[in-house]
Amino acid sequence: MGTRKLTIILPDDLHARLVSQAERERRSLHGQMLYLLESGAWEPVDERAPHPIAAQSRRIAAELEMALAHARALAARLEAGGAP
Repeated sequence: MGTRKLTIILPDDLHARLVSQAERERRSLHGQMLYLLESGAWEPVDERAPHPIAAQSRRIAAELEMALAHARALAARLEAGGAP
């Protein structure tokens, strides 16, 4: 396996985070960057893609809205003196 030299320019805050992370993991900065790249942690997040739990959250919200509507209807019937 060959190697290639790559020069990158990092914003100061990203560099500081990588250095801090490398120190916590007892790795060199180079080792930490290789670890992150090899582990797939570098994959960018598509901000336009829906969050993995968005559909579940919408379903739960719809169920809660339905339950609230039923509760309001029941309260209205009880206030009118009707049976539950």
